[in-house]
Amino acid sequence: MDRALSGGERGSAETHSTTPPPTGSTVPRSAVCSRGELSPRALAFWAHRSHGHELPLTARLAELDDAYDLTEYGDSTLAELDTEVTAEARRPAAGS
Repeated sequence: MDRALSGGERGSAETHSTTPPPTGSTVPRSAVCSRGELSPRALAFWAHRSHGHELPLTARLAELDDAYDLTEYGDSTLAELDTEVTAEARRPAAGS
């Protein structure tokens, strides 16, 4: 039941899922992403919207959410960002 949010609301032409993952803490949300039940973009968006850059556990995800908005400028591809978000999601899900 993903809803797509036009990047216009976030200043980007990209479309991404904003359906929040199941309720709970960051660790369960990361686990849902690691299992492929939540897109990496949606996890990064949730972390950034929920915690900004202030929470150490999700600060890198917030940075990656910013990076998704800059893909049109060629710094990173969507695939590279998805890979990095997925790796970041596995870190707290594994308990590190």
